[in-house]
Amino acid sequence: MIQLPDHAGQALKTSSPEVWQELEALLAKDWPHAAGGTMPIMAMAIDTGFRPQMVYEFAARHPQPAHGPAGDQIVAPRTVIPTKGTDHAFKLIASVSGTDAARKRQGVRIWSIGTHCAKQEFYDWLRLDLPTDPDEAFPAGYQHYAYGDPDFYKGLCSESRVVRALSGKIEWVKDPAVRNEPLDLAVLCRACAAVCGIDRFTEEEWAALEGSMQADPPRAPATMSFGVRAAEGLAQMITAAELQSMRDTLQRAIFSGTRRVQFTDRAVEFNSVDDMRKALADIDTAIATASGRRHPLSAWPCTAGTR
Repeated sequence: MIQLPDHAGQALKTSSPEVWQELEALLAKDWPHAAGGTMPIMAMAIDTGFRPQMVYEFAARHPQPAHGPAGDQIVAPRTVIPTKGTDHAFKLIASVSGTDAARKRQGVRIWSIGTHCAKQEFYDWLRLDLPTDPDEAFPAGYQHYAYGDPDFYKGLCSESRVVRALSGKIEWVKDPAVRNEPLDLAVLCRACAAVCGIDRFTEEEWAALEGSMQADPPRAPATMSFGVRAAEGLAQMITAAELQSMRDTLQRAIFSGTRRVQFTDRAVEFNSVDDMRKALADIDTAIATASGRRHPLSAWPCTAGTR
């Protein structure tokens, strides 16, 4: 949860630009992985139930899931998924807004979450027993948390499933004395995982994802940020075709969210996305010099999936 204090120590409202700037920084951040190295956020869900226009504007600046008859697909890291809750009890992703409705919102679709379904599944997972054998695998859905704040766990368990006697209607009733944002976030994270395709992953796909993580990759002493003069010298040593190949490789890495880039002759571990952008601009300068132009090519094309 993002709660930024104002000058009086009170949480800022979501209408404050500072809140969205903080969310932008959070989305752009790379996160450490248990196997070593880092990884980006693949998808971020934002509820549109309050101040929807601000959510639409934020989502329109970022990649969004592809949606079609075959389902949903995340095509770039740092994807933003606008959502709204429904009381559907049997489908996690209840529906996705159509093309005509999306046109009215700057091309932004809304994913409707079956919150009743998600909460029931989540509370069933919380009841799973911890394995007694240290060599036994955790059961699917077992929840792992590292937070020490007891209010967080109270928030996770802040609602109860109630079946109305007369109508048989199922409702989830919030404890009025407890904030339920942790449970809301658990529901949104589950929806993100579903849109990412986690429910369709095969063992081979899980193994491929695990194998793509670099365990404690070595860091190169340089970040390939050359500067204009060095880039001009680089243009004299490497052909334009080789420079273009370097540029394509680097831009694919930026698009995929990895900071370890395997060039033809070496692997480079960049310290940040900004370093990668600087290297990309320097390569563009070198390409322009090799081609006889005085000015570099555009260093940062505005294509879907790049930031």
